[in-house]
Amino acid sequence: MNPSSNKRILKNTIYLYFRMILTMVVSLYTSRVILDVLGVSDFGIYNVIGGIVILISMLNNSMSAATQRFITYELGKHDAKKVSDTFSMSMTAHLFICFIVLILGETIGLYYINHFLNIPEGRMTAALWIYQFSLLAVIFNIARIPYSASIIAYERMDFYAAISIMEVLLKLAIVVILLYVGSFDKLILYGLLVLITTIIISLIYKVYCQIKFKTCNYYWYIDKGYFNKLLNFFGWNFVGGVANTGTKQIGNLIINAFCGTIANAAHGVGAQVNGAVCGFAENFQMAYTPQIVKLYSQDKKEDLFQLMNRSALLSYYLLFILAMPLILNIDLVLGIWLKKVPLYAGLFCQWLIIYNLIDSLQAPMWKAITATGNIKVYEIWLNLFLMLNIPLSYYCLKMGMPPYTVVIVSVLINFLTAIIRTFHVKIQIGFPIFNYLVDVIYRSVLVSTIYLSLWFLLHPFIQINSLFSFVLFFIGSCLCCISLIYVLGINTQDKQLVKQLVFNKFKKYSAHI
Repeated sequence: MNPSSNKRILKNTIYLYFRMILTMVVSLYTSRVILDVLGVSDFGIYNVIGGIVILISMLNNSMSAATQRFITYELGKHDAKKVSDTFSMSMTAHLFICFIVLILGETIGLYYINHFLNIPEGRMTAALWIYQFSLLAVIFNIARIPYSASIIAYERMDFYAAISIMEVLLKLAIVVILLYVGSFDKLILYGLLVLITTIIISLIYKVYCQIKFKTCNYYWYIDKGYFNKLLNFFGWNFVGGVANTGTKQIGNLIINAFCGTIANAAHGVGAQVNGAVCGFAENFQMAYTPQIVKLYSQDKKEDLFQLMNRSALLSYYLLFILAMPLILNIDLVLGIWLKKVPLYAGLFCQWLIIYNLIDSLQAPMWKAITATGNIKVYEIWLNLFLMLNIPLSYYCLKMGMPPYTVVIVSVLINFLTAIIRTFHVKIQIGFPIFNYLVDVIYRSVLVSTIYLSLWFLLHPFIQINSLFSFVLFFIGSCLCCISLIYVLGINTQDKQLVKQLVFNKFKKYSAHI
């Protein structure tokens, strides 16, 4: 790979990590306060209502992936006119999607809430207000997708990090307002303030892109052939969106139907912890994704495969280092974090993080498949497998199994799809499976196995019963993981790269003394 590309990925990862650290700290604090201020039941209402809106907006998720892929692909080709045309066509499509989501939301979504949703007595009015605010927030998020896609495609992660920090600080302001509000319904006020924050951030995205990128000035343009390619990609990606987002949110609705809003609150807590931890790996994925698309567009297959393997391994390690101390001490962490811990919240957290550990090893593969633009076959089989989550989850809860069984089912199916995806990417772009098994799977399994073996051996002699003892364990665990990764988890070439980076930093630091 080009050294400048490696440097750009590293630089963008640092920006995104700084963003993630602040976002995680503030998000965990705000989630704790919001759960306490709203109460477990209202917090569950907000999560299940938000799930319905996300279900309606699956079109948005699909078009977001399409927009990022096509803009980044044309940037890799260095065709500014094509980038500008792609932006304008995608904006037209997004405005149309806004209209579709509004119609679906005010018909099917509203009907479901009024007739099927399990809402505690006396809270239906608040639930309807939250639904309308959430629906409007989704529409604004849809409209800003071409702008955020352009920022990622141009790899301007410094701005992306800055605007994300601003967004999380606004959410912190929301918590402060909720703490000091009077007799006004706090659930309704929370939904309104989240909507206002979304509008502000969307407008900032728009203004920044129009000032910085000449390709982000919208005009009416339709190239029928190219637009059909865009819509074809969008359509098949939508199939995957139905399977992925749809099964997760329908699973949340199934939990609501069998177990009520208290179980939804536990799932919501699990999602918050999982999002905070997995955000570190996702930030790294965001940093390398444009390079995967550009390398494919330039037909640099060897560099592409090397980046895919290295990215998969580093994504897993970044998540593993943070995840294991939490998985092994989740009840203590939740007890310190929350005043009232919903039943099963810890198990939801653990299984959701395991789900994402599997995903971290596979992320570069679906990024590469997306880069090809040829996703029809991939989305068909993926959809068929992921949709199994719905009947299996329904059956398990109907048989009286606990609510977190829904996440266990999704983990097992995700493991199966990971195996099939590996062979699919081999067939589609010639990805060398043997190198992936040796360089990625073997090394990650070896590091994980040795770490867990050390934990089971030393666990009887370690007492972790307070915040201080957990912090000490967390530091020790991170050092242990980093040592194992350096000794056993990376190849000789990467070890030399690490040594060179450390040496350069030390040399630079010594020069200033």
